Amino acid sequence: QKPSGFTTRWTDSDEDAVYYGYGREDLFSYNGAFRYVIYDMGEGNESSVLITRYYGDSEVVRLPDTMSGYRVGIIGARAFAGRKEMRKLELSSNTRMLLSYALSGCTALESVDMPYVTYIGKYVFRNCTALQTVEMPSSLTYLYEGAFSGCTALTTVKMPTFLKEVPTGCFSGCTSLVDIRFGGETETIGEG
Repeated sequence: QKPSGFTTRWTDSDEDAVYYGYGREDLFSYNGAFRYVIYDMGEGNESSVLITRYYGDSEVVRLPDTMSGYRVGIIGARAFAGRKEMRKLELSSNTRMLLSYALSGCTALESVDMPYVTYIGKYVFRNCTALQTVEMPSSLTYLYEGAFSGCTALTTVKMPTFLKEVPTGCFSGCTSLVDIRFGGETETIGEG
């Protein structure tokens, strides 16, 4: 069922799933260096902004809480991929999902503030070779394979308490990793 005012069907593939929504007639909008769509996940979920691409060159990037009056809820597949100048990313308190490869190849990225993220897709931080420490938010419930693969400077990871599974290959190629603190309810740990 297409929501009122949303006229164009739009999809974003995360390799695990395809997210279907409806964008407004102009489909893509811009807010400074961000390209985005207003996205409706259906089934009674509130519409939110899905960042489709970042075109800026800032070393520190802060996502706003809202754009066009909607919460900034999702970072789309490859939205920040390859941004070699970005050292720090501060996600909005409304941001819940990071889709596949969202930050892959951000070789200068040293830290990410992701306070309420619930979903980290495949290879989100792949080859972020300056990332040294990660503290995953307590809200995280989905973590997919290869999420931190190739993060060669990564030394310390703190997992959330309620994450049930650490997938296969999550930390493959993390040659400096010496300290992983698992949450109390982690039941399955994949290889790599």
